[in-house]
Amino acid sequence: MVRKIILSVFLFFNFFNFNFFNLYSYEIYISKLQGFYQARSEADVLTRKVDFISNELKKELLRQSSDIITYEDLGILAQKRRRDYDAEPITDTLDALAVSFFYNIDFILYGELYLGGENSQYKAQINVYSKNSGDIIHTIEYTKNVENDITFAKGLASTINQELMVKFEGYSEDSVIAGEKDDKNRSLDVLNDRGDRKSSEDGSSSISDQIHGADTKIEPEERIIGVRTSVGFFLQFSGEWIEAVMPTATVEEGLQFDFMIVDGKSFDFYLRPSILFNYAFAVQDPFNTYHRYIHYHSLAFKLNLDFFFVLNGFFGFFVGLGPHYKVDIIDFRTHSDDFYTDIPYALGLSGNLGVEFSLNKQRSFSLGLDGIFDFTFYNDIYIDSKFLTYFVFRI
Repeated sequence: MVRKIILSVFLFFNFFNFNFFNLYSYEIYISKLQGFYQARSEADVLTRKVDFISNELKKELLRQSSDIITYEDLGILAQKRRRDYDAEPITDTLDALAVSFFYNIDFILYGELYLGGENSQYKAQINVYSKNSGDIIHTIEYTKNVENDITFAKGLASTINQELMVKFEGYSEDSVIAGEKDDKNRSLDVLNDRGDRKSSEDGSSSISDQIHGADTKIEPEERIIGVRTSVGFFLQFSGEWIEAVMPTATVEEGLQFDFMIVDGKSFDFYLRPSILFNYAFAVQDPFNTYHRYIHYHSLAFKLNLDFFFVLNGFFGFFVGLGPHYKVDIIDFRTHSDDFYTDIPYALGLSGNLGVEFSLNKQRSFSLGLDGIFDFTFYNDIYIDSKFLTYFVFRI
């Protein structure tokens, strides 16, 4: 029966995981562009131009949404979610961090539009911010002589979409977004040429280097192995020595391993096995008049499996269970000055429930609270509970 339940759970998560990833689309929210211009006497006119180009850029990117990348309007989201909060324009990574956290957004597209200059050129610098990495993951520069504001916005949108399709999905050099190669759908070799020219001028890496030098899909760096250190207290509910000792403290040390099963938009799901060593210490209960001295040492080797749900990338909760092997060492002296050592040992089962908070964006440092119930099968079942504060460093 137990084997059937485990197999059913495994098949369920395997099916869910398979279908989820096949349906997953990168969702990018577009911020209004920040405008810069030289002709201060025409500030009002140029500000309206920036707003117009921003709106046209949003419309064109929304039209180019696909199964791979879905574009959304950040301004519309801000109005729906909280009308008194002005979410745009995003001006820097600090703004992007705050907005992505507040609205639970994975990717934000924002940038600057420069009007005027030599040959009346328009120049746009567009950044893509990732909540998971906490930084800009891609920058796009687009310059064009002024012909028509709508033409400029469409050309910029086409360039953005092409580069992000390459960045996210690793399209080959011969692939295009829709249909055949033409001026509106640039192939990767054009992007590489432009990136190579830029790298020769300012020493930065080319787009080709960025794409082919690493995996082209944008994935947050996963830290699988975690070193866990815990401290807390425990309570006894049933057992031979429950009336004789007073629980004092417990510490726990070990390794845990985080394996992502579901990478969702609103939550992530992990299976988290762990190997832990627990030590608990107790002294003589002051109401115990039979003994003159007691020291109680409890050692437990534990294997545990947590089902861990992460919300908003920072907060998570988990439930878990697993077996343990416990050895208790009780040194005690009676009033007749007879000294004894009792060493019982047995197998047991543990169940736990807790919460965890990430202390940085990469989830390399986490702080949590864990409540544990232990059932150890001596001649009489020993039951205790532990309440731990723990710290995890992931490598």
